[in-house]
Amino acid sequence: MVRVIVTHGFVERLILLVIGSYLTYYFGSKMMKEITALELNSGDSSNIQSILQNDLKKTLNLNIHEKSILNDVVMKDQLSVGLDDIIGLEHSKNLLRKCLIGPLHKNKGLDFLPNGIIFHGPPGTGKTMLAKALANELDTTFINFSIASIENKLFGESAKLLKALFTVAEKLKPCIVFIDELDGFAGPRNLLDQTHVTGLKTQLLLHMDGLLGRDGSVIFIGATNMLHNIDPAVKRRMRLHVRVDLPTAEDITKLIEKTVKVRSSKIGIECECRNFSCSDVAELCKLAQLECLSKNKTKVNVKDVQLALEEF
Repeated sequence: MVRVIVTHGFVERLILLVIGSYLTYYFGSKMMKEITALELNSGDSSNIQSILQNDLKKTLNLNIHEKSILNDVVMKDQLSVGLDDIIGLEHSKNLLRKCLIGPLHKNKGLDFLPNGIIFHGPPGTGKTMLAKALANELDTTFINFSIASIENKLFGESAKLLKALFTVAEKLKPCIVFIDELDGFAGPRNLLDQTHVTGLKTQLLLHMDGLLGRDGSVIFIGATNMLHNIDPAVKRRMRLHVRVDLPTAEDITKLIEKTVKVRSSKIGIECECRNFSCSDVAELCKLAQLECLSKNKTKVNVKDVQLALEEF
């Protein structure tokens, strides 16, 4: 027989311990919920929602997670670039016109649209610009989705935010969902991944199958510098792989002439700019403009570009 000895004040201390534990849990849980709500409501989602409602001519009933995704929406007035404005990439542009723009404009062959697109190629070649130009050509809503948007401290919140991405896309259609640096999130799954990371990848695959199987007016586009580092299941769901390559010497000439209004044929820098990306050429032009400003001039000349190339 076990004899339980209750010392003086034991019951009172036990009651206080239980009450203290309950209050700690209650207020801690409440504080975490408020922090999460603040994180989800950060940004100007209410203003974006009203603009989208005016554009789409319909009311958007969004939950708190869907409103958070609105912070990644790029407004149509910010999509000023079209395919014709992009210098070079003729093969990539023609492929998009044939496989996507043409069928959607003619409202024919919608059953044969690609179930997703991956832009791949070296850094700085214009993959993001190509996606924005495509959204402008199709007059669609553009969601520039960032993986940081679904990172959250509370267990389960990331999965809800990922699901919200797809439900928002359905409500905003026609819509393009663009994920830059796709390999950073959709890399090959392996046993070394953390459980919640594997879960998010699985959720992405499930939502993509459901979304892309339902409606061709929601287009899922990813961009990567490392196509080989994408999970095979993701590549299966995004069948159209568009190579976005480095500009040719002729493209570099046109880019320089368009940006700084200098006849680059007089400069003779095509060989020196070999293997430059479009981003490299843009930075070169910025340096040329800074050279011009440092000399209190208003117009860039050949010498400015040559000096910028030496610095670059």
